Amino acid sequence: SLSISLDGPEKINDFLRGAGVYKRAKKSLELCKKLNYSRLYISATYTKIHEDAGISYSDLCHLLAEEQVGMTVSSVLTKDEELRLCKKLDKETLKQDIHYSLDNILKKEHSSNVNPYVNAFLLSLAFQAKTKTFCDDLLSKYSITYDYNGEKYNCFRFWNDATYSIKNGIDDERIMKANDKNQYYQCADCWAKNMCKICIAAVLQGDDALPFNEERCANREAFEIVLHEVAAIVAQGQQTNLVRNYKDSFVFYK
Repeated sequence: SLSISLDGPEKINDFLRGAGVYKRAKKSLELCKKLNYSRLYISATYTKIHEDAGISYSDLCHLLAEEQVGMTVSSVLTKDEELRLCKKLDKETLKQDIHYSLDNILKKEHSSNVNPYVNAFLLSLAFQAKTKTFCDDLLSKYSITYDYNGEKYNCFRFWNDATYSIKNGIDDERIMKANDKNQYYQCADCWAKNMCKICIAAVLQGDDALPFNEERCANREAFEIVLHEVAAIVAQGQQTNLVRNYKDSFVFYK
């Protein structure tokens, strides 16, 4: 697959990625479309720059959908106050995004972003997939990355942070502990435990926080929204179409 980074309107994209990048990215997209390149995607990052310009997360998803290719839209994880989002997606926006994702899967609208909670839920439903850790990429038997100096890391997010490099082929105990769901009592009896994913690298580096505290878990609440939406689809007798369309058009590692 080929992923091209594009963060929305030209002014915002070039502020984030450099002058002239928008035009080059668009030119590359158009060339790939003419070549009928299969598995072509846009990868976008939603930031405070978008917020300040009055562009919501949903607005960015709809804007990029006009390119008629697959896409992923992720919220930025950073300490940089100029880029860091002022607030997480509110519950109503999250609900709309989940509904939008499921509706597009039913319609086989491939040029749409699949909400990460929907993706994790349907992977579990379609393949009985279970995530034993918050992020499999942090296990060296699954993923190893190298920075430009040849230093070896579990994840590219750790590049240039030698305190998290893989030494002597041994995984960092701090990473493994933080990545182990069994270390957190909030996860012990959670019904969504085996679907839940968190960017532990971002948590360790202070770019993000765990989604739970003693009283609530934002991830579990999001999965509850997905569960209710999928239950409504089942009540309409559309569950077979949902799973088949998801497997056929939105899953690429089988």
